[in-house]
Amino acid sequence: MTRVLRAGGFWRRAVALAVDWIWLFALAGSLSIVLFGVALPGAASGAAATGARALHFGLPALVLVGGWWLCGTTPGKYLLDLRVVDHRSGGRPPLWRGLLRLFGYAVAAAPFGLGFVLAVANRDRRALHDYLAGTRVVVIEETDVDLTLGAPTA
Repeated sequence: MTRVLRAGGFWRRAVALAVDWIWLFALAGSLSIVLFGVALPGAASGAAATGARALHFGLPALVLVGGWWLCGTTPGKYLLDLRVVDHRSGGRPPLWRGLLRLFGYAVAAAPFGLGFVLAVANRDRRALHDYLAGTRVVVIEETDVDLTLGAPTA
């Protein structure tokens, strides 16, 4: 088996992001109910609101950055055979790139999500947060074809 990497397309990436945000929002809301008695930070005040807010921002940040750094993927991306890689080396991005990528999500979303749409306009399918962090998203495919240069053909 040979692993083939190609740029992850816009819609595939969008579905993976939606999957991640849906399960993370559900998990954060459930934990927030158990720990603070409220599902959403805006439904409380004081310490409960602060705790719920920290959970709703901290849990996704931990899962996304940790997934990119440790595994090169998140559960949503994994389901769709997507991996986040260092743009230059093709390996898993270091922790600092994951943190920069997370910051880049906020920057990409700010102008009406136009930073995400950038992935449609270029050959590498890189969005604004990919450029800021020096990453790219690839699809990993397995093939039985030997792609080694000079390999005999059957």
